[in-house]
Amino acid sequence: MDPIGRRSATPKPNRSPERPTEGPRPEGLLTRLRQDTWAAGDVAGFTHHLQDAIQSNQARREYYARVSGGASRALSNHLIRLERLTLPFAWYFDARADRFNRQGLAVVDGDFVSMQAVRPPETPPTHRKVAGQADIKRLDAWLDTYRADLSKALDTRDFGRIAELTDTLLSRIEGLEASADAHFAMTKHVAESVGYAAMHALDYHQQSGGKTDDLTARFVQLQAFGLTGTIGIDRRAQELHRQGIGIIVNDLPHIPFQAEWRARQAR
Repeated sequence: MDPIGRRSATPKPNRSPERPTEGPRPEGLLTRLRQDTWAAGDVAGFTHHLQDAIQSNQARREYYARVSGGASRALSNHLIRLERLTLPFAWYFDARADRFNRQGLAVVDGDFVSMQAVRPPETPPTHRKVAGQADIKRLDAWLDTYRADLSKALDTRDFGRIAELTDTLLSRIEGLEASADAHFAMTKHVAESVGYAAMHALDYHQQSGGKTDDLTARFVQLQAFGLTGTIGIDRRAQELHRQGIGIIVNDLPHIPFQAEWRARQAR
């Protein structure tokens, strides 16, 4: 694992020989996917990241419930449920990326940071207010514009444009957090993840002669879809932030997209 927490793209010789990497899946798809994705020693980047996130949120759920008098439990359960529902998609993308990973390209596998970087659950949130309706409408409008522009960029596989759009969006969200004194941690996290994957897609394109473009475009699209529900999660978390409980904001690892993107632009 490198200093910023990316998983290594080293080929994985111990993958189960019973799991096919292409072709039709047998009946009982979801059951088989659950078995495969939770098999010890047989996971790749996206699946591994989700497993770690689920385990982390399960471990923190009781602490948050205790200090909130049970008010946080529904949000914790909602987050864990969403992560579990995403596992089949994670397996799919890891499986599709496997042939590139075996060639030394970190597609998908290298697009996540370690969950070990999350803050302790006891850490108080920096912002402790609930954003007003005007702020929510402003953010919602930004996300609508961002998704529309991102869709156009995906059509032409313009990953650099997606990274630029994401950098701008994140700067706006950070400004909104400061002015509203309210966290939008989940929205920022998903946007950072989109930008991180898009930025890396530029390297994968060069390394593969463009062969990775379709896969990385679908991967970016999937992550961008996650922005449809992030404001609701952030609003529920803000209610707990008023009590000094750092749920969500403490549970997401920082993704160094903006720092890396700006360093890349300065080269």
